Amino acid sequence: MLDVIIVGGGPAGMTAALYARRNGKSALIIEKQGFGGQITYSPQVENLPGFLSLSGNEFADRFLEQVLSQGAQVELETVIAVTPTGTGFAVKTEEGSVFESRTVILATGVRHRLLGLPGEEALIGSGLSFCAVCDGDFYKDQTVCVAGGGNSALQEAILLSDKCKKVILLQDLPVFTGEQRLQEVLFARKNVEACPNTRILSLLEEQGELRGLSVENKATGETRSILCDGLFVAIGLLPQNDVFSSLAPLDANGYFDSEDSEQARFEKRKAMNAQRTEDYRSGTYALAGGVVDPLPEDAPQFVKDYYAYYKTPRGYHPRSLNSNGGWNATSSLSFLNMPILQYSSEIRSAVLLVHGEKAHSRYFSETAYSKLTGDNKELLIIPGANHTDLYDQMDVIPFEKLKAFFEEYLK
Repeated sequence: MLDVIIVGGGPAGMTAALYARRNGKSALIIEKQGFGGQITYSPQVENLPGFLSLSGNEFADRFLEQVLSQGAQVELETVIAVTPTGTGFAVKTEEGSVFESRTVILATGVRHRLLGLPGEEALIGSGLSFCAVCDGDFYKDQTVCVAGGGNSALQEAILLSDKCKKVILLQDLPVFTGEQRLQEVLFARKNVEACPNTRILSLLEEQGELRGLSVENKATGETRSILCDGLFVAIGLLPQNDVFSSLAPLDANGYFDSEDSEQARFEKRKAMNAQRTEDYRSGTYALAGGVVDPLPEDAPQFVKDYYAYYKTPRGYHPRSLNSNGGWNATSSLSFLNMPILQYSSEIRSAVLLVHGEKAHSRYFSETAYSKLTGDNKELLIIPGANHTDLYDQMDVIPFEKLKAFFEEYLK
């Protein structure tokens, strides 16, 4: 039996193996693709302390050589299950191997979300990049595109606009979803072109190098070609943790839930169960509190939006929970055992998500949309609308879109 098995051969996994070996522990790294992780996509790394310049692959090779020299073992296989045993863990791979160890370290990392276009992976490092800090200098005084509209895409575009002749930001939603402050900084720059509601249809390449993009305006259906020297994809990251969900809790985005634990959840259940007992004894329900009243001057904007609805004639009702004392203090008990969105990718029927551009909860629809599959799913962001505008503002609610959606799918 080994002392430590590390699942994942990126920098974190190899570092874990290195320190395990230096402490006299036997260590095995199991990696499913190639050692080094995301840094191997960078053709040149110049911000690694101690090195003037080296490629990401060279860095990974040196790292692996160091780990092997310390006596760590490596296997290039895909882990499909980690099962607790009486003395440790059994790690099973797709290739049929079973390894046993006293301890397992999960260092599976993330992978960049791709556009899903033909030939995309082959162009990584040949015009297609994910990191402006790593690769931006290669495109100095050239034209680049950035795919995405959230904070990461805006920050990438800002950095690239300092180096490149032109930066074209392509977002497939009608609005950019990143912070307003970042948008103001970016769109004030003369060498930046914003293209919302634009879908990338295909990548144009020549002799193995990216040369441009074919794109479509989703509002008009018009297609055109954009010549560019590089494309930076910033549409999110995908954690590789699904296979381990029985060992450690995952949050709605698939990451290990670092802000929670079995003990913390036990304490929450204990407190809420005690409250339910007290509610039974008293014959009343303890409430968690509705919209704050009076409204503080420094209240967040979303609280002001709620107040303007639930505490005014727009939405006040004597039986409204948000208008008065709020939900029961124990109402969230069931959510401790129900991972939200866990099976949303299995929804086969049509889905239309509608959210206001300025709604504080817009992230939830965006997260839900990213997990849905199939070509009958749509996310509609209403420009300028906050969370409560879609409750009662007749000129904001997209009735025509709702009608068209129902007529299309309720046949």
